[in-house]
Amino acid sequence: MIDESITLSRKSTLVIVIRTYFEDYPSGAYVFNLDLIELTNTTSESITNQLLSCLHKHGFEQTFLKECFIASACDGASVMLGKNKGVAKRLQSIFPNLVIWHCSNHRLELAVNDCVNEVCGINHFKIFIDKIYSLYNQSPKNQNELRQAAANLETQLLKIGRILSVRWVASSRRTVNAIIHNYQALGLHFDNDFIDPTRDTRERAKYDGLKKYLSSTDFVKNLTLFADALDELAALSEQLQKQNMNLTQADRAVRVTIRVLESMATTPGPKFADGLRSIQETSSYRGIKLHEGKVVPINPAQFFTSLANNLKNRLISVSSSNTTTTNYDNDMNVKTYMNLLESIKVLEPTHWPKNNDGAVVNITYGDNEVRNMCKLFHLNHYKNQIIHGFRTYKMCEEKDEIPDDLKPLLKAVATIPISTSECERNFSSMNEIVTLLRSSLNVETIAALLFINCVGPPLTIFNPEKYVRSWLAQGKLRIECLFS
Repeated sequence: MIDESITLSRKSTLVIVIRTYFEDYPSGAYVFNLDLIELTNTTSESITNQLLSCLHKHGFEQTFLKECFIASACDGASVMLGKNKGVAKRLQSIFPNLVIWHCSNHRLELAVNDCVNEVCGINHFKIFIDKIYSLYNQSPKNQNELRQAAANLETQLLKIGRILSVRWVASSRRTVNAIIHNYQALGLHFDNDFIDPTRDTRERAKYDGLKKYLSSTDFVKNLTLFADALDELAALSEQLQKQNMNLTQADRAVRVTIRVLESMATTPGPKFADGLRSIQETSSYRGIKLHEGKVVPINPAQFFTSLANNLKNRLISVSSSNTTTTNYDNDMNVKTYMNLLESIKVLEPTHWPKNNDGAVVNITYGDNEVRNMCKLFHLNHYKNQIIHGFRTYKMCEEKDEIPDDLKPLLKAVATIPISTSECERNFSSMNEIVTLLRSSLNVETIAALLFINCVGPPLTIFNPEKYVRSWLAQGKLRIECLFS
């Protein structure tokens, strides 16, 4: 898994994360940070050459890579997934059977962005939330006044951020749920500032406008509608980020979410239903009286149908007519995703055709798919024993007992990366290391600290004694005092 970012000192870097399988690791695939390298330039050719040089430096020889390098994941940047000269295409020219994967979390974000462009009203909703964020993010005075309003209501404030920005949908969910939680405090603060004699006419008019927008019935409907959608999308995003997530589990999670969104097009979600009930019964929401304001409403059926359709297009089967998707993404998704997924599904007992007594109808079911996967994952020299193990597995009464002969194929399947979220976690750790006071750190130093931070043991079990004794013996350090 690879991803590109820029440090605080404006240096272009590439983080390299490995997903592999250790025999003694209990949870299946193991994901860890390998290195962070400084890019001399950001062309696809340079990134490819530096990536391979880094792998060789760490002992991954070319012969080993040709046998064991079976998949690579990245985001959808053109330099990475360009159809003709992207990093993925260059890697495939060296490793012809390499599976290239466009990060599922980035695809999810693209699907949400497609929906924003299709559905009327979402941009108006986003602009209002951004206004609230700016109002409190840029003014400590407003923050203190909102905090005082919440204290008067005996509620605890939740932090309000942006929505549908560069951050993933889980961040948008937190913001929308924070608006719902802080709804009454926001209304009280807007009322107080509207009648505040210390503010000028322009400021009071601004807060009056904010209160009118906030207390509109259509805004409450939009807010609760969005909360239901983001709850489902954020849950899917978090599932796809799990380190032990495999291809079939990810596909199942996506399909479940799509069906939930399709059902919400006709059946209101819990928060939207609660908002509608409150509007109909009391003409208020969370203690604030509502009115019919001039807010652009979001059509629930159109909104959820658009979300479901875009998730299908981006995460299941991309249509070549989808102009918002790159050509390489179309080719990769049709050729790799569907064929590979159908092949992998034959390994799951739930997909085996069975008689009424539970026995498999055809003992050779799935053999062709297994042969194709053995070729794809460079396991031809194990092919016969893998097929034998697969047939034995179909005859086993206890499906938890996987034959040893089948395990090499299952391990290879488990190493296919679903998401590059681990790269994003590495960048988050890098931002904690490279601060304004340490912005001039060399990339090699950052890489070493990043590796320790992401892969090293917790500080609580680190024993520094042997290192201190080594420093003292070499005369490099003198300790003036001891700490208990």
